[in-house]
Amino acid sequence: VHTSAIAANEPPSVRWRALWQTTLLQQVAGPGSTARPWVPATSGQVPFVSEDWETGSSQVSTFVDMGHFTAVPSPDSDVSVLPAVEVEGPFGNFTNGTDAVQCALEAVCFVDPGLKQDACDMSGWRSFGAHNLDRPRLLSGVMPTHLPARKLFDVTVIWGVRPPKSTPWVGRQEETWRFDPNFEPSDPWAQRALRGMCTEMPESLAWLDEPCWLEEFHRWLDGRGKRFPSRNWDKDITEWFQEDITPGENLWFVDGRVRATKISFNANIAKDAGASTLLEYMRKWDAFIDERNRANACSANKAWHTAHPFVRAEAETAVVNS
Repeated sequence: VHTSAIAANEPPSVRWRALWQTTLLQQVAGPGSTARPWVPATSGQVPFVSEDWETGSSQVSTFVDMGHFTAVPSPDSDVSVLPAVEVEGPFGNFTNGTDAVQCALEAVCFVDPGLKQDACDMSGWRSFGAHNLDRPRLLSGVMPTHLPARKLFDVTVIWGVRPPKSTPWVGRQEETWRFDPNFEPSDPWAQRALRGMCTEMPESLAWLDEPCWLEEFHRWLDGRGKRFPSRNWDKDITEWFQEDITPGENLWFVDGRVRATKISFNANIAKDAGASTLLEYMRKWDAFIDERNRANACSANKAWHTAHPFVRAEAETAVVNS
């Protein structure tokens, strides 16, 4: 049984080494086991990377490598479960029994604040501090005061569908749309990319008059003690679809799986603006979508946008230029 440990700070004495060896022999390896000599660390410090599951952002901290201990169980010992014993250590008492969650003994217990209960009993433990990772802001829902409601229009961002590369002015359409085979919303990074379109949208480009469906799904998961992004996407999204009207307007299911989705944003210019103004605004969308696609994982990096005023502006420009 091979064990290793890291610590936020190197202990002032070597008592931890005896406690570590005793715990390893008595609780893990079983009666009659023997310990090999303690092996010191080859490097004093090691990086520890902690990831914020919701956003995927990470933070690197430096920890002290405490070395390695190896125990050899007795040939006559058949250890299949950890015995239910209580150990008293520098961080308090820890019970490792059949009704307790098995955590790193006398070490560091990482607890997700989003969970409904702690990963282990934290009473009497000493905290080494918390990592505060930035949370994404939500897109503002304030309508621009210079635009009357009758002049508003939507810009829709789409994943999972590949449009035809060109459309002829006359004649038969040779190429039609098709599903994107690389779009995989069950990938946590794809879900982060979808939500990032809402949280990272520049307020100068678009706005939302209601939360995007990713936020509604996020709240639905949270209300059931689950985390976003979902590790069980197909099951969770199907259950949400059956309980809420929101996903029906934004998700395209095929054989019980999400094949495509969209998010609609309110444009920051009037739909009856001049063709040149609309095309300039469209190019800003082009740049933003391209930037997001380059940053996203391949499971959700083929997003594209569309809006009826853009089509009209392109048609008007083509007619004038012809």
